[in-house]
Amino acid sequence: MSDNDDFTVELESNPDDTLTVRLDGDLDMANAEWVDDTLGAAGAHHRRISVQLDQVSFIDSTGIGVLESLETRGRELGIAVSFDKPSDAVRRTLDAAGLRELID
Repeated sequence: MSDNDDFTVELESNPDDTLTVRLDGDLDMANAEWVDDTLGAAGAHHRRISVQLDQVSFIDSTGIGVLESLETRGRELGIAVSFDKPSDAVRRTLDAAGLRELID
């Protein structure tokens, strides 16, 4: 699944009712709304969402907002959301924003 050539999202539904999401590229204002809509719709049908962040090369405040929104909606729906394998870029940005708890 892809929104443009520079950013891709792969979704994999596992038998244990886990949705694994692999993000690749820049999670920024250009892609954030699409990612938010896609994950919101797909995630509602699972008990757990694992978002793989190791291929995210850049994340801005809009991208951080997507992660926060997904976590909040998951909590409201009783869905466990984790952000796994953060890239160095994701780690640095979340540290700078004081939001390290999203990945710890």
